[in-house]
Amino acid sequence: MARDDDAQAPARSIFSDPTEEEKLYFEMIDRAVDAGDRRVISNGRPAHAVYILCKFLEIARSRIVICTGRLSRTFNGVMAYEEPGLISRAVNFPSTRWNAGRAYPGQAGR
Repeated sequence: MARDDDAQAPARSIFSDPTEEEKLYFEMIDRAVDAGDRRVISNGRPAHAVYILCKFLEIARSRIVICTGRLSRTFNGVMAYEEPGLISRAVNFPSTRWNAGRAYPGQAGR
């Protein structure tokens, strides 16, 4: 797969223009989060990784550690780390953390 950080064609947003496959994948992730499922889920496509990171930022209680090689702004025509939805969640994460006693989606109250 070739990276296209500086490609001529504008990259598409997974949130405003998702493919049918992406919609199904996003629904699967949402169901897994809501159910508190602890299974391993593949994120082999750029849109998958971006959506999962957005979900992590939504449900994390205090911090997220991301281990990666290179962070690409776009990848194969998809906005990756320049995705406005991901950037917004990352910037706002410190102010939107869950309260210590509040349950996250799919978890019973503590």
